[in-house]
Parts: sequence; structure tokens; C-alpha cells
Amino acid sequence: MNEDEIIDARPVSDFYGQNPRYKYATSIFALVDGVSVLTLFMLLYSNIMDGGFWLQFNFLTFFRILLVVSFAFSSVLFFLRKKEAFVLYYFQFPMRLLFMTMSFSFLIELFGGIYGTTAYWTVIVLVFALEVVRLVLTNLIHRKMNRFH
Repeated sequence: MNEDEIIDARPVSDFYGQNPRYKYATSIFALVDGVSVLTLFMLLYSNIMDGGFWLQFNFLTFFRILLVVSFAFSSVLFFLRKKEAFVLYYFQFPMRLLFMTMSFSFLIELFGGIYGTTAYWTVIVLVFALEVVRLVLTNLIHRKMNRFH
């Protein structure tokens, strides 16, 4: 029996093939970015329909629209498992903090409760902690991916 007859005889040269948990992490990143796109799109859409959007259009509004578009790109790039998604996330992170559009901000709407309550602030702290965990995981995966190639 020669090497070609054995299934999986050659070592896997795929980064995600050797590290499947990173594949799942990038899929989760893509999903939460997709949810962020939908949430921000609905917020912008409701502002446009109310008519106040054009009266308040300024420099920060332009960056918010740019952030929504970059979320869409990063979601697609994370689904495709491209290195560019990690770099795009590094540029998005300060803007996420500036506009308070965290990846897991949908948890505030689901479990936040009434503004000012202990449950609300607990969920806010949880969302910030999850965003920091995402930043650390993104950095870890990106470093390992660069060492792999």
C-alpha cells in the first residue's frame, strides 16, 4: 500500500483544520458582527424615517455609517476566515468603544432590564468583559495564524 491510498496520509496544512476551536471562534465573531450590522442598520433606518437623521448629519454620523459598513465587511471576512478580518477588527475596536456598539450589545436588550437597576449594570459589565475577551481571542488567533503561515 502506498501513501496515496491512505486517507489523510499527508499532514493537514490548513490552520483551521489543525485548530478547529479557532474556526468556531471566528464563526461566532462573524455571527455577532452580523447581529451588530442588523442592529445598527435598524437604528439608522429608524432615525432616517423619523426625519431627524438629516438634520443631525455630521462628522460622527459619517463614522457611524462607516462602522456599519465595516461590520458588514468583517462579518463576511470572518465567515470566509480571512486574515483581513482580524486587521479590520483592530481598526473597529476604538470606534466600537466610541459609539458604544459592542459585539454583544444585543445582550443588553435581551437581559438588561430597567435602566439603572443592578441587573442592567451587571449586563453592561458583562458586555464589556465579553468585548475584552473577544479582543484577546482575536489577538491570540491572529498571532497563531501569522506563526502558522
